[in-house]
Amino acid sequence: MEIPSDLIAAATERRLIPFIGAGFSAPIGLPDWDSLLRQIAAEVEPSLTYEEIANYANDDHLQIAEYLYLKSNKKIGPLRHFIAKNLHHTGDITRSTSHVELVNLKAPQIYTTNYDELIEDSYRRLGVPYRAIALGRDVSEASGTATQIVKYHGDLRHEDTLVLTESSYYKRLDFDSPMDIKFRADLLGRSVLFMGYSFRDINIRIIWFKLNQMMMDIPAADRRQSYILRLKSNPVLEALYEAAGLKTIVLDPPDSEGGLGSPWSNRAGTGFAPITSTGALLATLANKVETADGGRDNAAPLFVSKMMIDEAHRESSANPLANISAVENIFERSIPYGLEEEAQNLTLSMLNKKPQTWKLSSNLILASQSIGPSEDLTWHVVRILLEDSTETFREDLLSSSSVSWGVVWSAPLKSGECEQVLERFEREIGYHRGAAGDMDLAFAIDLALRIKYQGLARPYDERRTRRIETLLMSAQALYPRVADVSPIRNGPPDPSWLKQELNDGIVRQRHLTKDPDEVYALKKRRSYDFVDPDDVINPASPIRPPK
Repeated sequence: MEIPSDLIAAATERRLIPFIGAGFSAPIGLPDWDSLLRQIAAEVEPSLTYEEIANYANDDHLQIAEYLYLKSNKKIGPLRHFIAKNLHHTGDITRSTSHVELVNLKAPQIYTTNYDELIEDSYRRLGVPYRAIALGRDVSEASGTATQIVKYHGDLRHEDTLVLTESSYYKRLDFDSPMDIKFRADLLGRSVLFMGYSFRDINIRIIWFKLNQMMMDIPAADRRQSYILRLKSNPVLEALYEAAGLKTIVLDPPDSEGGLGSPWSNRAGTGFAPITSTGALLATLANKVETADGGRDNAAPLFVSKMMIDEAHRESSANPLANISAVENIFERSIPYGLEEEAQNLTLSMLNKKPQTWKLSSNLILASQSIGPSEDLTWHVVRILLEDSTETFREDLLSSSSVSWGVVWSAPLKSGECEQVLERFEREIGYHRGAAGDMDLAFAIDLALRIKYQGLARPYDERRTRRIETLLMSAQALYPRVADVSPIRNGPPDPSWLKQELNDGIVRQRHLTKDPDEVYALKKRRSYDFVDPDDVINPASPIRPPK
């Protein structure tokens, strides 16, 4: 689907009013209007089945509710009790993508015909200011920058505000309550996006038609286009909505194949990616808001949603860790408490892949070190130190003041990983003997010393230790300063000694070549020659352990 450009503009300008129905909370297990009435009927009128009641009431939800109200002795209290019991949600609302992305939208006003407090709960859990408006005095006191959550059909805390039955609904169509006056005022220059409504819900089309009739005296420029979101196309209803002034947006089918982009990509909403859920639509709009806020120093950060983590898992499993939108954006957002464990698992899993941008790699390092020591983090950093293709990564890594090296070195490498370090060490000696030396040797020596003396590999392996000693002597035969190398236990590698050695040109005039093709050709020779006693400056000189 393609999101209308004027809807995107309304979101970025904070001129979009989300209007929420019962279907909005259906993905997290709350009943829709039909299911709710079915559960109430089972307790209020057990002598008839719900199907019988619905048949006698012509499948009209308002009539069904009116009948149940009459069977409760015209008291709203019993219905309120059953509604509250059936709308109770025990899970963490921050795991609902729709609710988190609704907060991310940063809309000044949100209207809802729902009786539950899930929208308010999502704002509370995320620590975002809001003000619930259900009474006339709430309307008069509404001010400030906090999002207004308007309970358009009432709040369960106040029985007399509930619009539930046929009679209360028809009375509401007079549009003379403080809530209606506020709605008319809020509509000026704004668009409304209805979400979570089906054709059998309280008839939003009629409400919208009457409201538009009352606003005919308002200039067309002050009445923006509004929309209703539907799960699938219905040409009859779409024509009826269009006649009432509402355009229909239809979600993509659930099995739509992904294309370029995602809801968190700047290209989302322009036909590149399917939008198959309300959460995905809100995520796309919220990302547009975030992009518009990019230049604002005081712009509040957005929050990670469950769908965003799922999308990041999908992206990271299907691609190398390039500049992928969902993965990148996770590190730019706040993580709700209910999603912390999943975000941590995602971070650790991505450490085993090779990022293609330093920004992503550094974000992975910072996020994982906040979790604590891990083999994945240690090996991720070791790979950066050893691989030729990460030269710029390595420079950024060593210059970063945010890397906690104590955490990085706290987890030991696996046996196979140690072997890779030593194989690289061995190759580097061969390269340097062929006069194609670069700084990789300094990092291989640093890691080998940490493996031998600082517990970077456990348990102790005598064969590996002997191999390290042999390699260190080979390296010392080339560069005497190897004997003085002493890695800082909780610090980064320091290759300055090799730079000095190469600059001095004392040993065989070895130098850093500046010709990449020459380096590659020499490295392809794979000269793995070991120490030559004639080359050792002082064969008796020990390789001193780090301090």
